[in-house]
Amino acid sequence: RRRGRQLGFPDRLVEVKWFGFPGLLWPGVFDKVVSLSAKETHPHALVVHVGGNDMGIMSQRDLARQMKIDIDKIRSLFVGVVIVWSEMIPRLVWRWGWDHSSMERSRRKRNQLLSFFIRRSGGVVVRHKDLERAVPGYYRRDGVHLSDVGLDLFNLGV
Repeated sequence: RRRGRQLGFPDRLVEVKWFGFPGLLWPGVFDKVVSLSAKETHPHALVVHVGGNDMGIMSQRDLARQMKIDIDKIRSLFVGVVIVWSEMIPRLVWRWGWDHSSMERSRRKRNQLLSFFIRRSGGVVVRHKDLERAVPGYYRRDGVHLSDVGLDLFNLGV
């Protein structure tokens, strides 16, 4: 875990910066990116891992449409940036959903739609295959947030 913050990249070659916003919903993503752009240098790559909190709140169509619009706006803000879409991972508990299997189907469909869009526009997609099994040990007690083991698997995927 010593090199976790750097994702295994040497400090002298790559600078990795982490920006986490607990409870962030997709409609707040672009505003966060704009505020960070005023303080930070132009990134070469931007890893985006958000959208899970929107499941069950926004319709699949509305969320997918808004995500595509915002990703295009981020590309305009940071010309030449490589967008890395970190797919939404399974959860043991979906806060806004009453049918776990339908929420999982929706998550997979949304990941599929966004992944196609990101790849088609020159971006990179991270699938987190090791987390697809949703093993309880990968999560904290709330069934939403990843445990230390789950975070290690997540970071290895990135």
